[in-house]
This record gives sequence, C-alpha cells and structure tokens, in this order.
Amino acid sequence: MATKKKLTAASVERINPPRDGRVEVWDAIVPGLMLRVSKSGSKSWSVVYRVAGSHRRVRRMTLGKMPIIDLSRARDAARTALEVAANGDDPANKKRLMLEGKSNARLKTFGWLVDEYEKNYAIDRRIKNWINGDNRRKLERHVLPLWNDIPVQGISRSDAKELLRQIHATKHPTIALDTLRCIRPIFAWALHEEICELNPFDKVKAPGLSSESRDRILSDSEIIAIWNAVDELGYPFGPFYKLLLLTGQRLREIAEMKWLWLDVNGEITFIEIPRSSYKTKNPHVIPLSSIAAGALLEVPRFSGEYVLSTTAGFKSISGFSKGKKRLDNIIFDQTGHRLDPWVNHDLRRTVRTNLPRLGVSADVAERVIGHVVPGVRGIYDRYTYFNEKHVALENWGRFVEKLVNGEKDNVVSFRR
Repeated sequence: MATKKKLTAASVERINPPRDGRVEVWDAIVPGLMLRVSKSGSKSWSVVYRVAGSHRRVRRMTLGKMPIIDLSRARDAARTALEVAANGDDPANKKRLMLEGKSNARLKTFGWLVDEYEKNYAIDRRIKNWINGDNRRKLERHVLPLWNDIPVQGISRSDAKELLRQIHATKHPTIALDTLRCIRPIFAWALHEEICELNPFDKVKAPGLSSESRDRILSDSEIIAIWNAVDELGYPFGPFYKLLLLTGQRLREIAEMKWLWLDVNGEITFIEIPRSSYKTKNPHVIPLSSIAAGALLEVPRFSGEYVLSTTAGFKSISGFSKGKKRLDNIIFDQTGHRLDPWVNHDLRRTVRTNLPRLGVSADVAERVIGHVVPGVRGIYDRYTYFNEKHVALENWGRFVEKLVNGEKDNVVSFRR
C-alpha cells in the first residue's frame, strides 16, 4: 500500500506498522523519497530515480533506517542522489565505488586488522579476553586512538617501541605490559595470514618493568600493610584483594567469580570454577579457609550473577589499575611508606612461595594455585587433592591472620 503526504518528523513517528506486508509513504516535499514500514515496525528510507540520458528502468536506492537516518538527513541524501542522477550518473554505483574505496583503504589500517583478528580468529578460538571484551576495551582506550588509521605495512619495530613508551609515560607501567600481551598475538596472526611481513612486537619488551618485577615476592610487613588497607578500600576491591591474597588464584578467576560457582548453603566452603571459565580448560575447585569464607559472607548479594561488581552484579569488576592505585595510596596514608613496585600477580606468587614455608608439599602447592602437573603424572594422577588443598589454604589463612594480629615474631621489614 502506497500513499503520498507532506512528511514531518512527528508524522513519521506516528506511522504504525501494517498487519501484513509493508506500507510505502512517499514524501511530497522531495519527489522520489519514500519511507517503507514493515509489519515488524522497521522503517527505512529509499530514493527512486532514473538516470538522465539512460534508457534503463527506474531504480531504487536504500538510504538507511530510522532512527539512524531521520527525515532531514533522508531528504538531503535523496536530493544528492537525484542531482547525481540528473547529471547522468547512477548514484547507487557512485555509492558502491565510494564504499569500496573506503574498504580498500581500511584494509591497510591497524583498526581493520584488529577487527579481522577478533572476528576471524579470537572469537572462533573463544579466547576469553576477547569474548568478554577486555582486550577490545584495552585497545580502544590505549592504542586505537593513536593507531586506528595507520597502515599495517607501515608499522615498524621502532613504532611498536614508541607506542609502548607513550603508554608507559602516561599510564601505569603494567598497562604497557598488558597492551603488549594483547597486541603481539594480533600481529603474529597477521604474519601467518600474510597480511604483513613482520611482527613489529616480536621480542619487544614493555618499558619500565625489569625482569626482577616478575620475581617479586611480598614480605610479611607488606602483606600486613596490604591487609590493613583493604578494609578502607571497601567493596568491591577490598574483598577482591583479600581473596587474591588468601587463595592465590589468578586475577580474572576472582574478579569474574559468579555466585553459581560458590557452595552456598548457610556457609561458603569452596569455589568451583567450571572448565569453560578456567585457563587450563579443566574445572578447578578452590577450598576456602575460614577467613576467606568470612570475607565472602560479608560481600553484598545483588540480583546479577557476579560476586564482585559495580553494576549490581550484572558485570564483573574492571578498572584494576585504578583499584590498585587507590590501595597503594591508602597504604601510604596508613604507614608513611610506599611499597616497592608490585603488581597484582605478585600476590599469587607470594602465596605459592609461602606455602612450603608452612610445610605444604610442592605437589599440593601447585594444585592450590591451579597449575597443571606436567608429564605422565599429570595425565594419570586424577586425585583431586581437595582435603590437602583445604588444609594448605586453612594454614595459610591462619598464618595471614596471625601476621596481621601481630602474633608472629619473624615479620620481615619493608625492603628499602
């Protein structure tokens, strides 16, 4: 069904979808401009024209959908198309050539490469930090504003180093490292697909982080300082840091923890991370010490599925660099000292290093933090070690508790 009327923004909004088929409304102001309304309620603009000097039939070109293209923009686009047709050119062909030119130009850019890697590799392989959007957010925040339109073939190793230096100079040092870990696989894939001739990030190191930082173990006094500061940090980063220190798990495993993973029956006794959410692709059960369970019981319960959240549980927490910066500032305010440079992963390394100090065997300590035991033993030894892990983490929790209560005589002082 087709009608013709003087369209207004209000009248366009009032057009109701038909029960069947579609409605076509022609604009009385710009001849050839038509609004199609489907029974689903979708509204799209088209322009109908005939190319001057051509014997071809009348043609129709889609201009776009409401509300992205409103009445004013649709009229402008229709007038432009009609002017092109009056000059003997086909506006549809001109639009196609323009889009192809943009596409060909985009093929040369870093922004296009990110899209291709995400779509054709990362999502297909279900790489977690791409599925949850974390890597995309990092690139949009730190790299794409600088590199979006740079041709891929023109990116050199010196460009890669300069990018990381810029990020290091304006952000926290770990941001440069995170960016490197995110971007290096993209170029490795591009090299394999023959999109580029080298990986400019291959063997490049993030500035500001020495090899010593990867071996960082927190001293007893630093553990005390962190613990005393987390209560002032508050929810959600307070319990987040407590659980990192008490369980030795990876950052994402605690940050993205769901209520469904918890054994909640009046008390919380363990966390069970399903294989789909765990790095090794095997389920991982974390027995909770009494102090860790107590920290979880104090966490507010929202309607969403995530335990630690700033969005009522509908999204897991993010902004880890800001959270850590706040923690460092609280520690300084409370102690008058700044800790030697440390990263969140150092908490995990600290737990693993201290477990043998409490008499925990290396086998059990490895399983506590979720490492896969290599070789034949790892294949045939399917014992869960739940009780042993529980004892190890309970002893570790008591150790931390005594430490912060001043019940340990062997507290190591701050390193200078």
